[in-house]
Amino acid sequence: HGIAMLNGGFMLVEGFMQIKSDIPDPLVWMHYMAYHTYVFRLAMVATFRPIGSLDAGTWSNGVDVLSTYEMDDADEWRDYAFLAGYAVALQVVFFFIMWWMHDGRH
Repeated sequence: HGIAMLNGGFMLVEGFMQIKSDIPDPLVWMHYMAYHTYVFRLAMVATFRPIGSLDAGTWSNGVDVLSTYEMDDADEWRDYAFLAGYAVALQVVFFFIMWWMHDGRH
């Protein structure tokens, strides 16, 4: 249950429900640790950065939407690098868990 609760908390602070500046200081680490943050930011940038003009009230273009979500300065390659590092770290962690449990005594 703990992992599911942590994952749910990560989804709350990924940038859609709570933008980074609205996250309480003791919980901002969750914003940076969650892979959801980087996947969501990449999806937002890919969707809205190319849009040149919008007829959507307060937003006149895609960059305005990204600014609202505090993603207008997103560095896509940094996000891809973080996700690749996250995937490698998970592989290493699970390798050691499987190696430790392989002998059947644990």
